Amino acid sequence: MDQNDLEALLATLRQAQDGGAPAPGPPAAVAPPTASHQPAPSQGELDSLLSTLTALPSGPAHAQPVQHAPPPPTRAKDHSALSFHEALPILNSLAMDPHFLEAVEEVWDEQKTWELRMKDERNRLDQELGRSGANPVVRSQKLREWDRGAVRKWQALQTSQQGQLQSLGVPTFQKTTDPTLLKRQERVLAILVGFLEDRGDGA
Repeated sequence: MDQNDLEALLATLRQAQDGGAPAPGPPAAVAPPTASHQPAPSQGELDSLLSTLTALPSGPAHAQPVQHAPPPPTRAKDHSALSFHEALPILNSLAMDPHFLEAVEEVWDEQKTWELRMKDERNRLDQELGRSGANPVVRSQKLREWDRGAVRKWQALQTSQQGQLQSLGVPTFQKTTDPTLLKRQERVLAILVGFLEDRGDGA
């Protein structure tokens, strides 16, 4: 059934449902009697058929616009393999962004707080050993054990900072224990600290 046939049928059914009758026309010739006479459909049958037909789609569905997924957030470029001299112009460019300097300052403050806490813990341990009357050998052994634990904690902090600074796009930074790369990172970090000090002087 095409669209025109469907609309014509709907119009006829609505007219029958409303109780309307078609306009009188010329008398039609009496049809010869058929072998069997089908009774007229009841109002309930008409309502059911009308409901079914109106539920059918009237035409091809319009294509929905394609929903494209939003692009992933841009990440800072990876400059971890740059040399120290290659890093300098990038550092100068990054330092122009106050949000970047704020993020670096958070990392630097975290390190300073950690260093002060470790120094305080070691001093308290040394004082406790002295008050307890521990002999010099035991006292030295206890302090060496504490130092080894502090080194492990420092390495964990260093790895965390390397990841943070790399995500900020700081040149030379990546998670590494290579002595040469660590030395390069220390030089870059010294420049960043200088930027922070300059900002503090200008505040």
